[in-house]
Amino acid sequence: MRRALPLATLAFLAAPAAAGGPVVTVEVIPGTLSADDLSPDGRWVVGLAQSFIPYRYDRLTDTFIVLPGGISASAVSDDGSVVLGNMPEPGTGNQVAGIWREGQGWTSLGTFPGGSTCGSVSAGYELSGDGTIAVGLAWNECSGVGFRWTEGEGMVALESLANGNNRASVVSADGQVIGGFAQGSFSRTPARWAADGSGVLLDPPGGDAIGEVHGISDDGSVLLGEFDGDAVRWVKGGEPEILGSGQSLPGWIGIPTDIADDGTIIGFDVLLTNRRAWIQVGGTGALRRLATWATDNGAVIPDEVSMDVA
Repeated sequence: MRRALPLATLAFLAAPAAAGGPVVTVEVIPGTLSADDLSPDGRWVVGLAQSFIPYRYDRLTDTFIVLPGGISASAVSDDGSVVLGNMPEPGTGNQVAGIWREGQGWTSLGTFPGGSTCGSVSAGYELSGDGTIAVGLAWNECSGVGFRWTEGEGMVALESLANGNNRASVVSADGQVIGGFAQGSFSRTPARWAADGSGVLLDPPGGDAIGEVHGISDDGSVLLGEFDGDAVRWVKGGEPEILGSGQSLPGWIGIPTDIADDGTIIGFDVLLTNRRAWIQVGGTGALRRLATWATDNGAVIPDEVSMDVA
């Protein structure tokens, strides 16, 4: 999985069993406030430490390091050598998207030509698998513009869709498919862009549907998001397909966040400030409460943590 379900101080992991179902473990990462991304092999975790400094944790060697000079860490490359997040802009202190590299520290990604600030300069959201492509949000006055960044081209603005205020939130492992949102007819509406910057609304022509893209498969063939309150997937640009009943709790908003290679999807339901995590095993059937599924498959959930947030 590219992006881990945000379970605060937890690393949530499932490995195939020799026979039958998976073996699930829930690990507390001491001294942290969040676990915001997980490499596909489960080795590297990044997030925010209790000192409000981003960190990188190597589960294989049990090595925990803070990344001074950064504000947050939102994504990690598959090999753990590159971290995308945010940092103070040199000279102004404004928030700007930045990349941390092993042995080099943080480097600002700046903004696109002609961009400006609106409290911050830019924000980084997701990395390609090899860490060479980053996506996120940059400001043009106070209108958000999605960006795609590479070392060679720098930060390039994606096509502005609908009524502006676009954001690129996720990217496929090869950097060729990007998902996020635009300001539609009523609120955020789901959107997709290609590597050349061209984009389409996932509810054309005006973007009447309320929602956004939150997740993507490694190969970019499946997008995950909310669509008028339901958790949905788009397969190869097709129509939105509702996952299960759209949410595990009737009346709540279903939000899928990530998909495994076998089609398993994780996400959560939200109502006001309340959240409850769920899983759809194999990408079919009902959305099951994640805590119940985890304990049914061998996980021991520590007393001091919860997979449900109120």
